Amino acid sequence: DKSARGYSVCDMVYHPNLATVQYNVFFNLCRLKGVHFDLQDKMGTAFLLVDSFAGGVISLLTVGKDSAMSLRLLAEGFDFIQLQLGVGRSTSDKFVPEGQFKTSLKEIKARLEEKVQINKAEREERKKQHRLQNETDLANL
Repeated sequence: DKSARGYSVCDMVYHPNLATVQYNVFFNLCRLKGVHFDLQDKMGTAFLLVDSFAGGVISLLTVGKDSAMSLRLLAEGFDFIQLQLGVGRSTSDKFVPEGQFKTSLKEIKARLEEKVQINKAEREERKKQHRLQNETDLANL
């Protein structure tokens, strides 16, 4: 179904360095790095302004073709924030700011991994069912 979508939302995420960035600089970086919401495909990442950047708080909304894609986009959004605000990448957790940002990033990545494993198991089950159906069809010939 082309209209089916998955979405993820992360409300009020605090990052200590967000207060040091101006709106126009942040959103220009989003555009340059391809972090955006595609209005034609109705998929992508949208940053929601909860307050001014001075508060260090932002929200993310991601929409993908399924929930795994939306989680992947959410993780990429968090990685983008980390990279652009001068904090080390999430592959090395010791450089991630303490607190809600670090906790949220870990949770997103854990859920994404869980969803990937579920999707993999579902694909394997469908392959198995398809193989059994083919064997049954051949036996009935």
